[in-house]
Amino acid sequence: MKKALFTAVIFSIILCQTAWAKVGNIVGYVYETDICTDFCGTKINSYNIGGETVIACEDLGYLGFNINWDAQNRVLYIKDQYNNPMGQEYNRDMSIFMLPEDYYLRPAQKHIYETDIKTYLNGRLINSYNLNGQTAIVCEDMRDYGYQVIWDEKERTLSISGNGELERISSDIGDVVIMERLNEYIAANTQQGTFKVGEKAVKGIYAYDYNTFYISLFDLLDIMGAQWTFDGMGIYISYETKINLPKEMDLVYNSEPNEKNIMKVYLDIYINGQKVDVVYLRGGSLLTNGHTYESDAAVYLYNSIIYIPVYTAEKIINS
Repeated sequence: MKKALFTAVIFSIILCQTAWAKVGNIVGYVYETDICTDFCGTKINSYNIGGETVIACEDLGYLGFNINWDAQNRVLYIKDQYNNPMGQEYNRDMSIFMLPEDYYLRPAQKHIYETDIKTYLNGRLINSYNLNGQTAIVCEDMRDYGYQVIWDEKERTLSISGNGELERISSDIGDVVIMERLNEYIAANTQQGTFKVGEKAVKGIYAYDYNTFYISLFDLLDIMGAQWTFDGMGIYISYETKINLPKEMDLVYNSEPNEKNIMKVYLDIYINGQKVDVVYLRGGSLLTNGHTYESDAAVYLYNSIIYIPVYTAEKIINS
């Protein structure tokens, strides 16, 4: 009992400290990293924050980005000069950009500070950190903004490329943005089938890369009798009738040949105005009903059908 009371007190203290953090207060630490990060082949300084690799937004200003600070509204705008939503192609010539002579000698910042600054990359809000006056973003987050981010475990390199252009492809809910094309081995081992929900058969897949079961979003919304609209980036759902998914979602596999292509796509999901996270748990995995649900699992496009993890479907139903 004493141990439980002590744990509760410590937890309350942590909550209070988090809740009352003020702009400028130290809220974390920055660590050096042995990971070599490059942007379109040019090595750039990077740092480790909580296991994630970050780069300074200001450094992108040396590599073809316009960096504009709105002091009155405390907003930082990052605009790739080679980003062109109208579809005209621009080739990025890295030979015209030069880093300062002392660039690689600059020491890493040691602390993360509480900030009220909002950061926009190519017109869209992106999470950012304050590193004592510098604003940093997570490299992997740039995937959601049309950049390719490739991790090489053997060489311990993180390579960023692209110009922020978002490639779209048709699906059963509308044209969606492709975030990543998975390799042929994953596609060949992704199995198709159906789930039984009440008296209805709902399309599903078993996604090999994350050992996760997925359900057709369109079919789910159909059996829910939901109303929905899609704007190209987000789907907005409203419904009144509650349904229940079976406690054990058994996928009955069919004999159709597997598709050669499977893709991760960008999709924000909103239920009655509230955003629903697609991932189950950020930063780790959870074993539930004998299946491992990974934190990085995403929305898939397979055979022109949008699939979401079963646990995301449960979130939608229970919202």
